[in-house]
Amino acid sequence: AGRHDQADALFRENIDTRKELGTSKHPFAIQDHSSAALNLLMQGRFEQAAQALDAAPRMEQSAAGNTLTAQYALYLPRGRARLSLAQGDAAAALRLLPPPHTDEWPPQLPYDDGLLRGEVLCAVGQGKDGLGLIEKSLLWHQAKVHAHHPELARARAAAGLCAVGQGQRARALELSDLAQAAFLAQPEVSAYFKRPAMLLASLVGTPGSGRP
Repeated sequence: AGRHDQADALFRENIDTRKELGTSKHPFAIQDHSSAALNLLMQGRFEQAAQALDAAPRMEQSAAGNTLTAQYALYLPRGRARLSLAQGDAAAALRLLPPPHTDEWPPQLPYDDGLLRGEVLCAVGQGKDGLGLIEKSLLWHQAKVHAHHPELARARAAAGLCAVGQGQRARALELSDLAQAAFLAQPEVSAYFKRPAMLLASLVGTPGSGRP
């Protein structure tokens, strides 16, 4: 609902509690830092988001074979890739992404590896592959979450932007309408979710109702 300050406080509390309990080096702590970083990114506080990722624990080499450890360790390069993309450096984001075979499926919002990779590929000019990945994620999430879920609306707008680049105007219009409907239903959501929809609306000529 755009209450980023409250979220900041909760994420800091989680991180501090792990320190008090002596579990700040546990793989789950990586997700705490990743969530804090994402919330900061959503506010455009990029330097602080990078600091949150840098403060996350590094897993010991002896734990490299642990599946859980390896899974959570990948949150960090993906978080840095997401940050680079948000800052307009898609090429750096692509370099930072782990190999495609590490992408988790089925995905869970907000950490959808295929969606992130798709957005990055679209941004570096590999729209065909990127759009395919985003559309695959959309099919999954549409069956799992509410039609007006803000993460779903943002993903639809991202797909629409990529579709524009691929000359798929009809699909872009459809996705723009779906995204705008979500923000009309819940206008108080974070501007982070609305920005791609606003850009898409400006490109395809639909009313940009999802304004920050």
